[in-house]
Amino acid sequence: MKDHSIHSALHPFMHVSQEVSIPAQLWHQRLGHPSSDVLVSLANKQLILCNSTIDSHCNVCQSGKHIKQPFSASNSSYNAPFQLVLSDVWQSPISSPSGLKYYVIFIDAFTRYSWVYPLKRKSNTLQMFNQFYSMIKNIFKANLIMFQADEEVEFHKLESTFKANSIQYRYSCPGTPQQNEIVERKHRHIAEKLRCLLFQSQIPFTFWVKALNSTVFLINSLPSKSLQSVSPYYKLYGSNPYYTSPKIFGFLYYPNITKPIYNKYNPRS
Repeated sequence: MKDHSIHSALHPFMHVSQEVSIPAQLWHQRLGHPSSDVLVSLANKQLILCNSTIDSHCNVCQSGKHIKQPFSASNSSYNAPFQLVLSDVWQSPISSPSGLKYYVIFIDAFTRYSWVYPLKRKSNTLQMFNQFYSMIKNIFKANLIMFQADEEVEFHKLESTFKANSIQYRYSCPGTPQQNEIVERKHRHIAEKLRCLLFQSQIPFTFWVKALNSTVFLINSLPSKSLQSVSPYYKLYGSNPYYTSPKIFGFLYYPNITKPIYNKYNPRS
């Protein structure tokens, strides 16, 4: 014979639900603020008895569960390089031996090709942008149409350069990384591969700039899902890169020491 008193003590609300009909809002509070669908399911199975209509609105749920609405996908499309360039400044947790602490990245929205410039200070962003823009004009014989970045002070300092060169510019809204999604994903991709190269080579993390340059070179050279499995390099230059040239990052080599040789017992490498 079952002991119903023990069963009720372990599951206090089940015994009450079979005999007492109470407001749905009270059930909602008793059961830890489940969704209205959960309450409807319990009521339909007659596991709880409600004497009122189940209301989906709850101030406590709004405070405890509130989330941002998803951003709609961008409908913008580009059919040539440098119609839109996205940029951001990233800070390293460790300085390089030469004092480099940041990098600024420029990403072409059409090809997804990336250029990175290590910085000692964020204030060097203007200098690196001028170098990047000169490269666009001199090597690719192209004009930069639109520039997009976040609300960093360093990018506001570029506005006079934008106006002088008829470059349109826009900034993403604060607290909305979704508007700079391409850059955010690129930062993550770079950080993941950079860590892999440092862990594989077992060199000190202070050499992160060396790993950064290799990382961006490899990302530009490898096929990308966002480009239908072609590489940013191919999208920009119209030909595939040479995959036979890269060496394993951080590989051990022995340079030949030809001079000065002090005596026959000195090492030659």
